[in-house]
Amino acid sequence: MLLYRLPPMTFRRMRLSFAMPLPPRETDAALTAETRQLRRDVVTMLQAREVPLASRMMGIRAALVLEESGRQTSESRWAAFRAATKVAIPPADWALRANILRTLMEELLADTISMGGIAAEILPLLRGEQAGTVLQQAAGTFQADTPDWMIGTEQLMVNHVFYEGFPYGTHQERPATAAVSLCAEYAVLRGTAVLYHQLHPDETALVDAIAALFRVLEHSAFGWNAAVVLEREGKAGEDVIGQIVGI
Repeated sequence: MLLYRLPPMTFRRMRLSFAMPLPPRETDAALTAETRQLRRDVVTMLQAREVPLASRMMGIRAALVLEESGRQTSESRWAAFRAATKVAIPPADWALRANILRTLMEELLADTISMGGIAAEILPLLRGEQAGTVLQQAAGTFQADTPDWMIGTEQLMVNHVFYEGFPYGTHQERPATAAVSLCAEYAVLRGTAVLYHQLHPDETALVDAIAALFRVLEHSAFGWNAAVVLEREGKAGEDVIGQIVGI
């Protein structure tokens, strides 16, 4: 399973055969090659294990924001990534992290078929004056109980990036918006994992919760909507994104 696989994920090309002819497609070969290279760069950045995962997310954000100024080379993306990963994640504001996580869950997960029941269990932990402390303690417990969480989360995010055709998926047009979406998805994944583990410490429950979450992430416009919510709340800037990837 991805959550417990330790070696970095790899990809290889295979020629497929189909029982029926595929309709012809008009493609821009140069643009396709550039898009694929951008995705490869993001995957490799996610797998840069010498860097803490939260810093990797901020580095990917920086590389994608750079794309707004025009098509970049791998070298320029990696320069932006390395520079951003050297900037310290802001001091933890667990109350803010809990507040953002609660907003995303209430607005985008609570009414879904896959995640509604799980969100209903988690959300009471994110309400009230002690929500930040509860989230912080849950994160500490999760770290102690699952020391390889960073590798497992990396594998899940790499698979997600590949599956979605990131950063130009169905709902994305701008790399900078895609960066906010990816960071929000990562934050919700982390928040779901640490809080559901607090309620149900067995591995099967954790796997079930993560599977339910990805059914929503990959079969809806969750990422796009999460970016819209964060923009609306004025919480899509570098300082706040730095907070939520630190959950």
